[in-house]
Amino acid sequence: MSQLLLNNATLARLWKVYDSALHDTVLHRVYTAVDDAYGPASAHPDFTDGESYGCLYRPDPTSPELSGEGQVFYLEGLMNLPRSLHGTIDRRDRLRLTHLHGVALTDPVNFEIIGGPTLGQVGHRVKIRLVLDD
Repeated sequence: MSQLLLNNATLARLWKVYDSALHDTVLHRVYTAVDDAYGPASAHPDFTDGESYGCLYRPDPTSPELSGEGQVFYLEGLMNLPRSLHGTIDRRDRLRLTHLHGVALTDPVNFEIIGGPTLGQVGHRVKIRLVLDD
């Protein structure tokens, strides 16, 4: 008889440990725009502040800005989010980074989701890009 390597209780403990390592904080900004007399919602999106979650922000190390070669500020990266967010994040939503390594940012940074969200074994991963017009 075979024995499972990871049972549900072990997975739950693993996810809890993973969530405790998310030292940054992100505010989920939910896409709420609707079509109106001025045109389709995609032309003028609107976002409503949702809940804050722990996250792990990882800028892309190959980004031209980080290597000093970029002429236009265009920062991409990855953001790891808790597994408990399954089904609550949409690609049209935005994420506002409010705390980095547990320290509140004086100017929160806004990101749009350009890839994902992808559900992995322990959490969600989204590819993000800096937004300056939010």
